[in-house]
Amino acid sequence: MKEGDLYELVILKEISNRLMRRIHDNYRFIIGFNSALIALGFFGVLSPSGSALFHNVSTIATGLKSMTALLPEEKEEEVRFLEQKAKGLE
Repeated sequence: MKEGDLYELVILKEISNRLMRRIHDNYRFIIGFNSALIALGFFGVLSPSGSALFHNVSTIATGLKSMTALLPEEKEEEVRFLEQKAKGLE
């Protein structure tokens, strides 16, 4: 981060907030989905192999979803514009 560039601090805070939201959302989904799989297995609705399959698929899906960008495209363009503007002022 450049000295005196407070806008980068704002962007960093936005990324941090979105990352924490993503972590909490993933945690709630994982706990809820796996609890449902355990309950379905306990009551005999789902076989152990079916439960393992659903668990592994949900893990891969959660990982893939977590790899998406935290900032929307408009924010990324705004950040690039401000960086170029800052370079021009130096």
